[in-house]
Amino acid sequence: MALDNFDSLFLNTKENKEAQNPSKYLLCQDPMLGIFDYHVKESGVNTKSYYQNIQKCMKECAKKTGKYQLLFSFYEKLAAVLADKADLGMCIKSAYRFIQEIRTILTEWFWFPFLLLQISYNCNIEFNV
Repeated sequence: MALDNFDSLFLNTKENKEAQNPSKYLLCQDPMLGIFDYHVKESGVNTKSYYQNIQKCMKECAKKTGKYQLLFSFYEKLAAVLADKADLGMCIKSAYRFIQEIRTILTEWFWFPFLLLQISYNCNIEFNV
């Protein structure tokens, strides 16, 4: 039953009767395209902690079941990958926007002292900066 948690990401612990599979498309999506980032953002779920909890659960299941240890070990690793990758596209986009804002600020303010010098030189005005 614990394996069903992989695809119950957006269901708030309800049963997955509609057979949604966010673990599949979050694993396979290209983080630079962000096709499914909208679903993660709109849900408001912290995917990192969600899949980290599943990872801990799979680790415990692997310890308890001797016969199926390899199976649960595989799913533990899958949960670790999903914890890092599920919101990776949104993190990349946020970092890119931040860098663009910094670049804009630096571009605007870097030229400001030179502009003052040019104005003062051309107009014979002295600025006390």
